[in-house]
Amino acid sequence: MNDIKRQKLNGKIKDVKFIEYEARYNTIDSTYTLKIFDFLSMKNNISTFNKLGYLEKKSELSFDLKDSVSISAIWTYQYDKANRIVREFRDSKKYGDTSSWNYKYNKNNTLIKYYQKDYRVLYYNYSQINEIELLTTANSDSTYQRKMKFIYDKHNRLVRYENYENTDSIVNSRILSYNNESRNYTNETIEDKKYKFKTNKSYEYDVNGNVIKIFNEEQKLTGWFEYVYDKNKNWIEQKCFNSSGKIYNVYKREISYY
Repeated sequence: MNDIKRQKLNGKIKDVKFIEYEARYNTIDSTYTLKIFDFLSMKNNISTFNKLGYLEKKSELSFDLKDSVSISAIWTYQYDKANRIVREFRDSKKYGDTSSWNYKYNKNNTLIKYYQKDYRVLYYNYSQINEIELLTTANSDSTYQRKMKFIYDKHNRLVRYENYENTDSIVNSRILSYNNESRNYTNETIEDKKYKFKTNKSYEYDVNGNVIKIFNEEQKLTGWFEYVYDKNKNWIEQKCFNSSGKIYNVYKREISYY
């Protein structure tokens, strides 16, 4: 599965420009204006894909008070002959530093080394045994370690996630369930034993596989979405509404194709 499929996109895509907006309401009436949301966010970006559908470059975008755009960081990606990623590199134009993730593959194991000038090397180790994947992380002197477990079904869909942090017991977990062979989960349960809370949500999707409604455990509508699609059934605008029908975010995408 290439990056275009992972991002639920269709067609031979070259670039995707993604911009997040927030709705700012008038204090007098119910009218609103859309303002680019740029507070400590790396969401706004332009992603470039190669002709095989793999991410080649990503440019993070920053906006000033007048919505003038500049590039704050550039990500580049390298792959091996099997189209497995071997290096991610982030060059921050805003802060003048770099970060690098380097991948090494064995039969059932992937080791990632993360380099950043202000930190020691961080290690991420993925190991796969049948439908269970373990992710362990550690810093260079192993004074801090974390462990996470991912459990998949026969369709290679995530059905359970367990976070152990640096303990031997589960700190928080996430359980997903599906109604058919689709990769869209219809129910989600999140439990946090550390902060002692548990939430249950269910989801409805449109014919293009995008979420249109979210319900809580009492089946009360907590949020809903509207989409505008292009001719390739990729959404180019997503409107987000709360339970009372008030719009709070709008996401827009400009998509170009090969």
